[in-house]
Amino acid sequence: MASSAAIEQTNKKQNIEKIAGELGVNLVVHGTVQGAMEAGKIAKLSVILNLENVAARRRLWSGEVSGGSQDLLALEDQAYSKLAAALALKPGALEPSRDAHPTDNIEAYDLYLKGRNALRRQRNANDVQKAIDLFDAALKKDQNFALAYAGVADASLQMYDWNKDAFWTQKALEAAQQAQQLNDEIAEVHFSLGGIYNVTGRIAESIIELNRALQLAPNSDEGYRRLGAAYLANGRKEEAMKAFQKAVELNPYYWKNYNALGNARFDVGDNDEALSAFRKVTELEPDNGLGYMNIGVVNFRQGKYNDSIPFFEKALKLQPRADLYSDLGTAYFFLKRYKEAVPIFEKAVEMSPNGEWFVGNLADAYRWSGRADQAQSTYDKAIGLAYKELQVNPFEANTMGHLALYYAKKGDSTQALQFIRRARSIDPNSNELIYNEAAVQALANHPEEALKALREAFQKGYSPEEARNDPELKSLQGRPEFEKLLKDFGGKRK
Repeated sequence: MASSAAIEQTNKKQNIEKIAGELGVNLVVHGTVQGAMEAGKIAKLSVILNLENVAARRRLWSGEVSGGSQDLLALEDQAYSKLAAALALKPGALEPSRDAHPTDNIEAYDLYLKGRNALRRQRNANDVQKAIDLFDAALKKDQNFALAYAGVADASLQMYDWNKDAFWTQKALEAAQQAQQLNDEIAEVHFSLGGIYNVTGRIAESIIELNRALQLAPNSDEGYRRLGAAYLANGRKEEAMKAFQKAVELNPYYWKNYNALGNARFDVGDNDEALSAFRKVTELEPDNGLGYMNIGVVNFRQGKYNDSIPFFEKALKLQPRADLYSDLGTAYFFLKRYKEAVPIFEKAVEMSPNGEWFVGNLADAYRWSGRADQAQSTYDKAIGLAYKELQVNPFEANTMGHLALYYAKKGDSTQALQFIRRARSIDPNSNELIYNEAAVQALANHPEEALKALREAFQKGYSPEEARNDPELKSLQGRPEFEKLLKDFGGKRK
């Protein structure tokens, strides 16, 4: 059975055979909707349905259901009953779930669907706010609409991702808990809870909730994507890969599944597999900047800085985002074009002033372009923002790793070493955190410890080329041991 997300991604103007092939199905239901007008409004709906066996090239059934425009849910029931009869299904074979009629208010249901569509297609924080407004409007029509509360929870979590304001994680949690009180048997409720617990560091609870959701909706690619993210946060990388791969298998036509798989492959240093997944994203969603951005990130990690820039620039034309500006600035930074990197990083911070990593990157550019005073005050701002993120999730290892770097660059080796050790104790196998430890040790003038960490990072897939060009490793570059490490792990001069 194809998911609704997969169906949405297909080009409906294609013939039925082509659509069925893309979705990997043999049976297709299609039809037309006609409305009769009275007093300027649609008073009656007539839905003509056709059930096609595409593989056998024959129509199995054709029929019609009709009713008033206010009876949409009843029309759904009629259509289901007639299709079940046409397929000669036994009672219960396609039994509607307990949330088959999540609300009896058709206006609330319509607003909810519009909210989900806005959230699915969101490109910026304004789109997320539109989704929240639609879910809130649905709740005004039906205050007991559990799915609408789950929608508020998911949208609020997306809003936190955009602006890093802890208000939104609390709003997300309250909405998801309200949804659970109303109906604990809806998969979307447990998806929402699992996502919130993951973001706030309650990883074990997140995994429990997501497994519960998958019991209710075992063919949900979204569920496996979220479960994969929770496994990654828990350091269970093999299980995470299986979850992401399962999402792709369930819905090989939805770009988000490949994007999630690519990010996971990238995290473990499997750059070629990551690149393959991100290229698939651009095939499925050529107007979405994320695929091009991530291809650029892989090129960057492989030391192909000039090659990464066109991908970042193309992505920015499609979808201006703070992280894209920051990625583009980082490419210029590693090309040692520090002054050119400054205004690009400033644009990233302008778009996302609470993003600690964007602020930290700007501080680096100030520092290496000779603006020491601005660098110090900007590092202080990044540190303050990182602490705020740790209030939301005290176990966020990457944020701790960033804090370690900021303190090291300010010259506070004691704090830097404390934070990198805490980060690595949470996620000991992250090649990025191991690389960060090498930078912290180098800045603390501990070359032997830095080289040891570098070797471990390379063993786990981190790019030797990034180390060759990283100005924070300047104290190591030129040492025979450093050059030998690059040679041992394939780092060749460009």
